[in-house]
Amino acid sequence: PDRAEYSVTPEQLAAFAYSEQPISVSELTKRLNDLVNPLYVKELKRGVITDWLTEIGLLSDNIVNNKTRKRPTAQGMNIGIITEDLTVFHSPEMVDGIEEYCESQGYEIILDNMRFFKRFGNNFTDTRLHTEFFENAVSALVAQQVEGIVYIGYHCREIVQKPAFPHLPFVYCNCYPKEPEYACVYPNDEDAGYQVGKALTGLGHTNIGIISGPKGNVNARARLDGFFRALREVGLSYDINTILHGDWGRDSGYENAKKLLPGDCTAIFALNDAMASGVFFRCQELGLQVGRDISLFGYDNLNIAQVHTPAISSVEPPLHDIGRKCAQLVLQQIETRSRLTQRVLLPCRLHLRDSVCPR
Repeated sequence: PDRAEYSVTPEQLAAFAYSEQPISVSELTKRLNDLVNPLYVKELKRGVITDWLTEIGLLSDNIVNNKTRKRPTAQGMNIGIITEDLTVFHSPEMVDGIEEYCESQGYEIILDNMRFFKRFGNNFTDTRLHTEFFENAVSALVAQQVEGIVYIGYHCREIVQKPAFPHLPFVYCNCYPKEPEYACVYPNDEDAGYQVGKALTGLGHTNIGIISGPKGNVNARARLDGFFRALREVGLSYDINTILHGDWGRDSGYENAKKLLPGDCTAIFALNDAMASGVFFRCQELGLQVGRDISLFGYDNLNIAQVHTPAISSVEPPLHDIGRKCAQLVLQQIETRSRLTQRVLLPCRLHLRDSVCPR
């Protein structure tokens, strides 16, 4: 029968025999041909692979002993970045950290933005669609000859998806994989929450209102775990049923502050700066002076926390450092030809400002 031109399906490509060591063009050609049935598909010739590698800049002509030889080039030293959504505030700084480190090591980056927040908001339930976007983004970057990939989550959470290319250096950034077979880097929210709790209890506050994010949010849960650890250390208990939940927006901070103020609390911990800003406006309505009549703490250290007078105390996640660390881990895997699986938590920085005061 007439044989079809060479082509492979994604499933066949996933079975490709990757090598931990450099291989010849002849060996590459053989491994590609091993993916298809020669009775039905035309096999590739070595010259076709050589021409293709030259066309995409991975090989170049070099004169050796008066003869033309193909030699590898410095091209192809690309790292892929997949962002769930580049418009979410922390993503650009992490991308910058990745790019800065890659550039210092002679690598370029190729960016793929999936626009998850624009598409899904904070809804992570449609794993079928998420998986489809994930697989398409990884395949697109692999087709562009990236050496490795950093995947940036727009909320720190467990990611069930993993790349279909088992030998591809891959690092999860600001999130972590369900299966602990890949490296990941994210902020130590638990320790940061603990530091906030230590700061407020150290100032004598024992009745502290909490405005958390949506129920079940990983970031919020970690911050509260640390916060409650600090309270337990000084003999304080907290009724978790009194925790208020917002949607990370300023309006939800304002509406929840109405439930707390006027009231008995002497301090409020809002788990992001936007909600803390909403609390600030509620205090102004009531004639309460933040930093004198009540203490206020936010999280993320965004500009919105610093435009108020007094500026709102906050926590700064190490976004740039997270990006750099992810890039280091990807390049380390490329250099050692081995997979890394460690989970790296980087410390956050506390910014104590005039929005907090002794009880």
